[in-house]
Amino acid sequence: MERRSQEVNWLSYFDSIKGVCPHSLDSFQRDRIKLVPFFHLFKHNNWFEYSTTFDAILFIGDNKVSLGLLKNLVDYLEHLYPDNEFFYSYPDEGEYSTPVPVLIMQSKEILNQARKEYKQKIRR
Repeated sequence: MERRSQEVNWLSYFDSIKGVCPHSLDSFQRDRIKLVPFFHLFKHNNWFEYSTTFDAILFIGDNKVSLGLLKNLVDYLEHLYPDNEFFYSYPDEGEYSTPVPVLIMQSKEILNQARKEYKQKIRR
């Protein structure tokens, strides 16, 4: 299936997923989510040094980025960089999927802290 490149309203997207990812909207509004063109992942090898600088780094794909590529990269990068978590999101892959292909990188430390804070908040 051919996907056209499109501009994404990321503010609207993060607002739409706050039920399943409660910190994402706040992180985006505070510039704690870095949006990077997908192929910069391969051009610059220092992205992994910035995983604790941001709550998440999103590598934004276009119509050349396949679901299979994202899945393979997640598996590969998780072994290569064990201090980080990698996820993917792909259009039409679920209710909360991104409108364009995305590879997501997060520091395990930051992600675990966010999960802990969320659990504490819902217990109140």
